[in-house]
Amino acid sequence: NNISALPKNFGQLINLTELNLSANYLVELPDSICLLRNLKSLDCSCNRLLCLPSNIGHLIRLSTLDVSVNQLACFPKTIGNLPELIDLRASANHLSDLPDTFCQLSRLNSLILRKNKFVKVPRGLGELINLQHLNMKNNELYEFDVFIPSLKQLNLDGNQFKCISPIILQMKNLQILSLQNNKIFDIPKNIGLLQSLKLLHLSSNEISVIPNEIRDLIALKHLGLKQTSITNLPKVICDMSNLTYICLDE
Repeated sequence: NNISALPKNFGQLINLTELNLSANYLVELPDSICLLRNLKSLDCSCNRLLCLPSNIGHLIRLSTLDVSVNQLACFPKTIGNLPELIDLRASANHLSDLPDTFCQLSRLNSLILRKNKFVKVPRGLGELINLQHLNMKNNELYEFDVFIPSLKQLNLDGNQFKCISPIILQMKNLQILSLQNNKIFDIPKNIGLLQSLKLLHLSSNEISVIPNEIRDLIALKHLGLKQTSITNLPKVICDMSNLTYICLDE
């Protein structure tokens, strides 16, 4: 549609549980939207939002929030007051950090921060005890120094990493790790610490050797290594009986 503003009395719809405002021309949301205390899902993706209402923390039943493809440079501190928030999507904005209160989102399970301006991983993410899915693809990250013990899926494609961080290798619950299109030059010999890993995507890097220790990834099913400098496969690959897919094309 072509909606550029909502009525100021929009908050009178007190029984509203789901609100989809995606693909419009909204620059801001009225403060009254935070009176929708029964709202569980809010999608305002693909608009022109410059900020979110400062009292967004009043949406105490909100479980899903999608603000992708806007012009947000920050979140209000009150976002930490959303006790039911499980799924937060904020891809394609201008975010470079998260407020300190973000660590209060104790139920957050999935966080999508693709295509922003992050140079470092916000430290508060390590306190999100239920975070299982983190996507920070296409940012400007060069190191990962935050331990997130509950994490199962991690996508860091299209950043500036030169190695696989030792911190990542300590995440025992990790099942999917994607570091495609970085500047990684080797696979660490202790890669086998990731005993739960099922999918490993390292395509479009500067890797030239697959270490024998790759066989220690006993749960691995999918190995992506296309567009690298690898010239030989180690014989131990043939011992990895759970592998169902290997990609080595150009």
